Formats: sequence, structure tokens, C-alpha cells
Amino acid sequence: MSSTVPADAARRVTAVVLVDGEADPARCLAALAAARPAPGELVLVDATGAGGRAGLALPAGLAPRTVRADPAAGRAAALNAGAAQASAEAAQLLFLHAAVEPEPDFLAPLLEAAAAPATGVVGLRLLLPSGATCHGWRLAWASPYPVSAVPVADLGPLVGAGSALEVPAASGAAMAVDAALFRELGGFDPGFWNGLEDVDLCLRAAAAGRGVVVACGSRGRHHGGGAPPRPGHANEARLSRRWLGRVPLQDVKRLRGAARQPPRDGRPPISVVVPLADAVHRVAPALEGQRQALGPGDQLVLADAGSTDGTAEYAALLARDAPGAVTVVSSPREAGLAGAITAGLAAATHPTAALLHLPDEPAPGLLDEATQLLRDNPGLAFFAFPAPPLGVCAVGEAAALRSLVHDQPAAFLAAGTAELEAAATAAGVAAAFMG
Repeated sequence: MSSTVPADAARRVTAVVLVDGEADPARCLAALAAARPAPGELVLVDATGAGGRAGLALPAGLAPRTVRADPAAGRAAALNAGAAQASAEAAQLLFLHAAVEPEPDFLAPLLEAAAAPATGVVGLRLLLPSGATCHGWRLAWASPYPVSAVPVADLGPLVGAGSALEVPAASGAAMAVDAALFRELGGFDPGFWNGLEDVDLCLRAAAAGRGVVVACGSRGRHHGGGAPPRPGHANEARLSRRWLGRVPLQDVKRLRGAARQPPRDGRPPISVVVPLADAVHRVAPALEGQRQALGPGDQLVLADAGSTDGTAEYAALLARDAPGAVTVVSSPREAGLAGAITAGLAAATHPTAALLHLPDEPAPGLLDEATQLLRDNPGLAFFAFPAPPLGVCAVGEAAALRSLVHDQPAAFLAAGTAELEAAATAAGVAAAFMG
């Protein structure tokens, strides 16, 4: 072991091995038994459900403490339960998923990296089932979430075997955390269910002034398996709500570097109203597309319908980044999108307004084409087109749209334009409908 690492350092490592889902722990446990040096103690967390993992054969020399964990409580809670079994002498908590098979000499370079001043978390370099190598996580904007965790993949000659690579987050499948730091942070946040609890812990460690690195000489193979991740977007929403605006994000899709198409000469300034409701999974790239379509005098009104998933926080961040150009209004959650549309049109400051539901990819040149159509047909107050399944989009006189949304807000949320056509006819408002 390196002279920078105390001789008893390995003895003061508690390995916490999580067994969940269909992962086979045999290779992981055999690797720990064969490791030189080896961790001083082993805690086996069985989160496989009723009855536990029956007939688990332990390699000679391994005598783990076994903890049962409820799989319904999630991975973070299971890992916290395992960490709580570590002895008081433990200086490092080595978290390993049962699907990871570390190489025999993995521990020495990991401990050497952990001994560096202020280092709090050290990850292994993992070979994935796909053949790619994972060096932890980086944080990206709009990929697709406001805060997205993206793997730090193969880096080739940029990474030497003896180097420690600074990363925003290490992979929780194989990482060591300073035991005192882990207790200080309160462990993994069980609000993350089977996903992103590792990223969140690393970000909290960094916020506490501790370094997060991958020890590139400490390697392992991830064989796949384990409990499935949480369905939906709840983990990503939780990460975005907690860390948006607090950590640097990479524009990996280069959305902000994209060339802007200037508005057509003579186009009047427009207030673009975009209703939002729990759309964290697509709000960032879609709204960046909306911003790219705006001219210098245009106004973007983000009308939030009481979102609770990080959408509102992202809208507020855009408004802070572009004061005067982006306006955020909120309506009660119980009022739904109809309330958001009403509030958004009320906040429009230009005589011409566009109500655009949040698309995955906004149509290029839409505002230019829409205003040209109104110029060519001066008798029209607005024109509308369906945007299923979200509702009906409309571009035209802001006053006419305000009046109609006040009387018939549901017409802008219908699957087709028939309801809005009837409302416009009843109000004596000339309009054109497409699609």
C-alpha cells in the first residue's frame, strides 16, 4: 500500500454490499474475499423481499453482518441501514452493489485517493455491461431535465491508472464515503427511490467543502441487475428542485450555442404565453427552443399551474437570467391549466399574443408565419390550430384571446378546435382555424 495511506487503513473500511432485485452477489463477495488488502468488515444488506435471498453461499473467510431491508423503502434506506451497522472504528464506508465485481487490488488506490486532503467521496472506475467505462456522473442542463445526471464515460488517455479524477458525483454502485462525513450529511436521502441518491449525496458532500473523485486505478466490473429504477420523473424532479441554480451545469446538447434565426423584418413584438404544469421532464429543452424563437422585443410569459416537480423553479431561473424578457406568473394548482392560461394572457404586455402549449420541439419560424398570416388577412382577430394532446394554440390580438379565455378557458384545452370555433362565433370574433 502507498506510503501516504496508513497501514491499518484497510482494516478501518466497512464494506456495505446491497443485494436487491435479481443481482447475483456471488462474484462481488468472492472478489471481496480475494481482495488484497481487504476491507476490515462486511455488512450484507438483503433487500430482496419476503424471505430474503435463500441459500446464499459465502466464500471462506467472509463473516458478514446481515441486515434485512424492505425493498419498498428503496435503495437509499437500505444503504443507510447497512451503514448504521458499521463499527465505531470505521473511517470509510465502502458502498458496493452486489452486481459489482471489484478487481483484487481495487482498495489500495481507492484509499490513497481518500487520504488526499478534504476528499470526502471516492468512486471506482466501472466497466459496464455495454462495454463502456463509467467514471461517475456529470451534471447537464436540459438533458432533458433542468438538472440531469449524465455518465462520465470513456476518457481514454486523459485518465491514467494512478490518477484521481474530480467529478461532480461518483457512482453509488461502487464508492467510498468518509464515515464521519456520511453521518454529518445524514446519509442518503430516502426521498430518492432507487435512483440519484448517490448524485445527491455527492453534491451535498461538495457543498460541505469535500472533494468527490474517481480513483482511476480502482476498477470493477458491473454485471447488471438489481432493483428497477423508480418509474416516472420523481427522482429527477427532486434533484432539479434541490440543486437547480446551486451547481454548474454543462450544456451538453449545445442548445444555448445554437444559432438564432432572427425574426422576420417588420414582425411586431409578441407576448408568447406558455402554460406549464408538472413538465420537468421536457420543460428545459422546450423552453430554450421558445427562447431561441423570440425577437429582441418579444415577451415570454411562463404561466405555471402550481407545479410541484421543479417546473416552477426552472421558470423562475429563466426569468432571473432574462429580466424584462421573461415573465413568470402562477395560478393555484386547483385552477389547472385553464387558470394558468388566463393568468398568462392577463400578463401579456404586447397587442399581439401567442398561446403556445409546451412542445417537445417548437416549430421553427412559427411566430413569423403566424404574424404574416394575420397581416395577409387583416379581418382576422386570431388564428388557431390544435396541438394534441395538449390543447389548442392561438396567435392574434391579445384582447380577443383574453376575452375568449375568460369566457371559455376549456376551449383552449380541447383536443380539437371545434369548441373554440363555436366560442369565437358566439362572441362575433373573426378567426381562422387549421388542422
